[in-house]
Amino acid sequence: VLHPAQHANDRSFPNHPQLRRATRQQHLHDAQLAEAAPFLT
Repeated sequence: VLHPAQHANDRSFPNHPQLRRATRQQHLHDAQLAEAAPFLT
């Protein structure tokens, strides 16, 4: 299942799959960080 943000990334960077992957990895990292340390967000 793709997140809405991922669909937005696909539209923003249709010809740059590497950039899409990097952006998605950052989203995942941010989500994990927020989950692990909510007081930092």
